[in-house]
Amino acid sequence: MPDFTTEIDIEPHEYVYECSKRELQELIDELVEKGLVVQISTPHEKKPNLLEIEWMSNIAKLSTLRQRVTFEEEQAIKDLVSKYL
Repeated sequence: MPDFTTEIDIEPHEYVYECSKRELQELIDELVEKGLVVQISTPHEKKPNLLEIEWMSNIAKLSTLRQRVTFEEEQAIKDLVSKYL
């Protein structure tokens, strides 16, 4: 029996535009679970609060300093993260 395949070329914005709110939330949840995006607020919040904004700003700044931290500082960061995982 012959084997057929079909390819459909869909742009990401086309897919997102056609998704329902539930489907968009599932997509966001999947991206967060895979570690591809960071969720800075709960799904029910409309926008992040001031503490979340400050936290994410500090984390973003820290991520740019990778080459400037000492081994001990890097280890302290790793220890802190592993404490909560």
